[in-house]
Amino acid sequence: MKPNKRLIRIGKIKKEKQKRKDFPIFKAPPPPPVPQTRKVVINTCYGGFGLSHKAIMEYYKRKGITAYAFVDARDDGHCDFTHFKPYTNQEHPFIIHYASKPLNEDGTYDQTAYLAQGRELQRDDPDIIAIVEKMGKKSWGQHAELSIVEIPADVEWEIEEYDGAEHIAETHRTWR
Repeated sequence: MKPNKRLIRIGKIKKEKQKRKDFPIFKAPPPPPVPQTRKVVINTCYGGFGLSHKAIMEYYKRKGITAYAFVDARDDGHCDFTHFKPYTNQEHPFIIHYASKPLNEDGTYDQTAYLAQGRELQRDDPDIIAIVEKMGKKSWGQHAELSIVEIPADVEWEIEEYDGAEHIAETHRTWR
């Protein structure tokens, strides 16, 4: 009796399929799930967005930047934005400024070293979110009540405000 070539061939195909099952072809893992929401920090009271001195120092520490704090050097209540002195936790200074270099000996600072603060920071920065969540009220600036709002991750957004009280709006087109 002659072996049936067709049956032999089918047997080989079954063996090949079994080998493929034993050694599957490598498939890339699926991409990580895209977050459905994003968090954004806003100010919810009149006055304006601001972080406390401790929150700003923590922010720059997390970014790996050494920050130097300084305030207006005049003590008579008038602002002089040309000469400064280091900030040493004085009660309620008018404005605290931050730079990545210390003040010069004459009380001036290197303008290229000036660091962003308050409204200039990215409000959806994970470090700012973490700081506000961790510190709570201690992260609030002098005239601020900060809140974390969750919005859809795929929305183009902007912060709108009236007298410092903010809300998040979806970006849209306007003409004049």
